[in-house]
Amino acid sequence: MLMFCLVLATQTEILSAHAGNSSDNTVNGIKASEKSENNADKFGKSDDSSLAVHAIKTMVPVNADQIETAVMQGSISGTVTDARTGERIPGANVILPALNRGASTNMEGEYSIANVPAGNFVLEVRFIGYQTVRRNITVVSGEALVLNFELTEETLSMDELIVTGTAGDTRRRAVGNAVSRVSATDIMDRSSRSNVTELLQSQTPGLTLIPGSGTAGTAANIRLRGAGSITARTQPIIYVDGVRINSGTLGNFDVFGQSTSALDAINPSDIESIEIIKGPAASTLYGAEAAAGVIQIITKRGTMGERNLRWSFRSDIGQTDWPEMWRPTNYSVCSQARINNAAGHPGCVGRSAGDIISLVPLSDDPDALRKGLMHTQNLSVQGGGQQYSFFVSGSFGTEEGVYLNNYADRGSLRANFQIFPLDNLDFAATVSYTRTEIGLPLGDNTADGLIISSWLANPGQYYPTTRTTGYFTINPTDFNTYDNVTKTDRFVLGGTVTYRPFTWMENRLRVGFDLSNGIAEIYFPPDNPFAARTSLGLGNDDGLIAKAYPRNQEFTFDYNGTITHRINENVVSNTSFGMQYLTTSFARSTAIGQDLGSAAVRSLGSAAVTQSNESFTEQKSLGFFL
Repeated sequence: MLMFCLVLATQTEILSAHAGNSSDNTVNGIKASEKSENNADKFGKSDDSSLAVHAIKTMVPVNADQIETAVMQGSISGTVTDARTGERIPGANVILPALNRGASTNMEGEYSIANVPAGNFVLEVRFIGYQTVRRNITVVSGEALVLNFELTEETLSMDELIVTGTAGDTRRRAVGNAVSRVSATDIMDRSSRSNVTELLQSQTPGLTLIPGSGTAGTAANIRLRGAGSITARTQPIIYVDGVRINSGTLGNFDVFGQSTSALDAINPSDIESIEIIKGPAASTLYGAEAAAGVIQIITKRGTMGERNLRWSFRSDIGQTDWPEMWRPTNYSVCSQARINNAAGHPGCVGRSAGDIISLVPLSDDPDALRKGLMHTQNLSVQGGGQQYSFFVSGSFGTEEGVYLNNYADRGSLRANFQIFPLDNLDFAATVSYTRTEIGLPLGDNTADGLIISSWLANPGQYYPTTRTTGYFTINPTDFNTYDNVTKTDRFVLGGTVTYRPFTWMENRLRVGFDLSNGIAEIYFPPDNPFAARTSLGLGNDDGLIAKAYPRNQEFTFDYNGTITHRINENVVSNTSFGMQYLTTSFARSTAIGQDLGSAAVRSLGSAAVTQSNESFTEQKSLGFFL
């Protein structure tokens, strides 16, 4: 497989102008001349490799109608630079945890947090690859506090923020379970991955992907340390931004192990990270179904406080091929009996006894295999303000298999929003839509498949079933008439409300809904060579068509609260409590028609023999934890 990747990204800074009573030019409340003098003359560059924090306090000029607000609030601004090189760091997060507010540095390494209430706070500065810095600060009413930070590179493993396996966000060091974290962004920056299962491949110990097929659109089975011990469930349950989603099949007609996965409908370029929990807390927080593990997918979001708009375009192009070394060369010896049997061995006609003939069916027939093309385009935009952030993306991709009737198309849209109306209240919403269409061939490694058929054929021998000399069970022309297509529309909605009535208490309420509607169709034309086992165990000599309408719904409602008690400077106690309600339902209606009469007829209403069936399952669960 050959892959090429083109990534374009840009960041547009949104500038704002302020008109006040002062005629002097100011930047973040500091005169340009004063700012230059303060930075260059008064402080200079620190000779110490540790973090240096510089502060300047200046009065902010205000209009008459702004006096009341200025008296109650102040502002914080400054720059973030590398302590070793002195280069400014864009994208660093500057946060006031007590207020759940902050900002990100722009391309010049500058940040600004406005409307900060007066008081004493802890200010944190974070950036990947650097040590997190915390400083006690005092915000004075009506004043602008300027803090310039120099960050030191991180030499040890970072203390990651974990959201899976705990009632709320916590640090890895405080989690007593086995939680693995996969940075999807880093993986996508290094190489191209077309789906979620490829993102997880060889990324964490104990997680095994068992492929059932190699055709485009099929998915591997996920195993976390074997099968579950409580309900014998082997597949882990999947959450996306805290919303339980369907990770089973798309409802296709499963022929010889070619199974699809609803998980692969998620665009990997939208994913920020993936967390895998394998400890006992999986069942404690997520119920008995989580005995086989939990996988939490965290999608990308904008950053509150950003004064810029960032967009990115990514295009991946690749090719899939069946190498010549994997295509068998078959040999046969022409005996006198075969030479005399022109009908049974036409390839030996005109040959001499003892002649050896050879054939490479998969290469000699242009309808057998192809070089499958792969391409994906992804466009995303993210940004934010003092009280909001957003991330919006759209993508389309297609993957062709080496068989002419094998392909997988996926188009998706996603929007993530966060709003912070109050210092102790925030809302988050996510909405996504995905449209997939998958065409599966007739078994890639079975006796009824094209590859095995080519391996079993003797060169020069005529086979009545395939009406050719190069294939034993099926020829490429008949093989390509097989049609097994599944189309799925999927909507995922989620909303989260976080409320902190006190500094020592947090409440989080989350509601989510996952809906999938699909249409699956399988078709066999009349007078075909397909065995009954390939068509749901039913005869297909006079043609067969089957249609199914799968519908899957997942509803999530959960609440959790956390009370934090600081015992002393080094010991913090967290007490969590909550509940979770889940509803899962699956409905499928299937109709089958036989004896179509003509290849031009492709409707259930024209079939001479019809049958139908319907199935429905529903599961509800309610749990509490403390």
